[in-house]
Amino acid sequence: MTTGMTNEELYKLARQRVRDKKDLLQHLISYVIVNIVLVLAWAFATDIDHLWFIWVLVPWGIGLFIHFIMVVIFSGRDMKIKEEGKGQGDRKKGFYRHLALYIIANIVLIIVWARTGAESDPVPWFIYPLGGWGIFVVWNYIEAFILPEETEWDKRQIEKEVEKLKIAGG
Repeated sequence: MTTGMTNEELYKLARQRVRDKKDLLQHLISYVIVNIVLVLAWAFATDIDHLWFIWVLVPWGIGLFIHFIMVVIFSGRDMKIKEEGKGQGDRKKGFYRHLALYIIANIVLIIVWARTGAESDPVPWFIYPLGGWGIFVVWNYIEAFILPEETEWDKRQIEKEVEKLKIAGG
């Protein structure tokens, strides 16, 4: 599978795989935390019988599942190495994509809220996903613009991934 790859190519591929796995883990953690908060907010902080949290849980769950498939199932099949220009610039682009998705999804949630009995609850339920997801948008901003690109932990994970690739390549 990795036969014929130079050490530099192995490191590029390993670096990309570590980034992909780290992104997936962050995505999963965000999904679990935000949706637990939304379900608890629905159960204890609103008087609405409508399960409004599903408007976040289901579409985001589908997106997370697709992300999982792409990282876990298909990462080993496509051995092409992505361009080397990856890094801080890609993290910034990722932040802007995340911000755009945040804005669009929350506009949709506000519209759903307005169409499902908005006047019956003194606290609009859309503020829970808006605030909870907003925390992760801020974290994404910090990662993209403030934190270093590669930590010592990342470097150790890359080394482990290179070893796996060398073993898999024979």
